[in-house]
Amino acid sequence: MVPIKIIESSIYSKMSVLCKEFIVHCIRFLPTYPERTFVRHILVLFAIILALIPVVKAEEKSWYEIDGIKFQTGQQWSSMYFISPSKPDAHEKMLFREQSGKEGLTTLSPVSIVFPESLINSFSFRGAYFFYNKPVGAKDLKPGDHEEYERDPNSNRSWYRQSSDDREWLFNNFFNSEDKEFIDGKSKWALSGDWAMEQLAMGYYFGLFVPIGKYYRFLKIGLGFSAILTKAKVTLNLCEEFIKNDRTYQCYGKKEIDSASKTTIVVSPLLHLTLWESYSESSIFQIFSFYGNNSSSRLNIKYNKHSGNLNESVVNTHLEFFSYTYRF
Repeated sequence: MVPIKIIESSIYSKMSVLCKEFIVHCIRFLPTYPERTFVRHILVLFAIILALIPVVKAEEKSWYEIDGIKFQTGQQWSSMYFISPSKPDAHEKMLFREQSGKEGLTTLSPVSIVFPESLINSFSFRGAYFFYNKPVGAKDLKPGDHEEYERDPNSNRSWYRQSSDDREWLFNNFFNSEDKEFIDGKSKWALSGDWAMEQLAMGYYFGLFVPIGKYYRFLKIGLGFSAILTKAKVTLNLCEEFIKNDRTYQCYGKKEIDSASKTTIVVSPLLHLTLWESYSESSIFQIFSFYGNNSSSRLNIKYNKHSGNLNESVVNTHLEFFSYTYRF
């Protein structure tokens, strides 16, 4: 007979994998350039329309006052991505990327603060957004896109590297003489790296919902903007070879060529979805809430030994399975 603890562990592991896949795929619904320009116009129009609708319930608190303490369970995902410098307008092309796409995934902090939300009318609302993203990071970033690799026909090994256009751009526009000396004679060299990041997001959004009675709301959808205080660190490594062997990636002959840190504020569209909410004067109970920020602003990190930047951008989302807010 299989022990109950093993069964519980297996169920939890499967649920965790499903949740991770959902969060990673949810980010695809966030707008990317040039869609962002269109979305900005839509958001402005949406905000103007909602602002013109008379408020049917007076605000009890200002938007900047703390409304309550939230107890929550769920997961957050943050990532830094590096867009191909030879094709900066093709946002699906990457200079390097995380090995699995889930390195920035972690559990939510169990407690957070909540700012007031105000009804505009019986089916619309507005409110402030505040969220702290715990420190996360990724190491040995995989060079190039998914298709940028060379397979060994006699084994399970594959060599990953940047596209020929990106390699040419790096050589002519980014590498210094020491880098060029290191890769001389190495036909399979690749650029990899590590990143670490911590974020604090604050914003405001407007939205709609389906009212069910006085205290219940179904399918809340909100759109807005947020300012994200981002503390980021990037380390760049040259590899003589970057090899995938079965399911393991490794940078062979690794040499650190540079590193840099930056603290800055980036502006991002904000998407909010809540499946079900019970709202009263003393508490708020929510089931399945999603928040996502996808910044079009580049970090423009300045490296210590190299001029230029590598088109660094950030994204963060979090998914609350259940949450309970005690209102003050």
